[in-house]
Amino acid sequence: MQQRPQLRAKIRLRRNRISKKTQERAAETLSAKILCHPSFAKASNIGFYAAFDGEISCTQAILAAHAQGKQCFLPKVRNKLLTFHAYAPEQILQANRFGI
Repeated sequence: MQQRPQLRAKIRLRRNRISKKTQERAAETLSAKILCHPSFAKASNIGFYAAFDGEISCTQAILAAHAQGKQCFLPKVRNKLLTFHAYAPEQILQANRFGI
């Protein structure tokens, strides 16, 4: 069985081999699925993630949620503790020690 760092490196390499066009289509598909989900319509608070290193972007869904007056949250890890913090699209994010 692969160790976690090797597995992460392998997945990262595969993600980064995906073309920008394919990544954009995946982001559009993800956004469309989120926006039409019944839970999205009911929610007033929604947790997202900030895409990094070839991950599928949630930006379109975040923008749509914000435009609909929904409160958006992004995760932050500090001292091995994961917490969610309010986020608005106009905010500038700061990279952590991992560059995320």
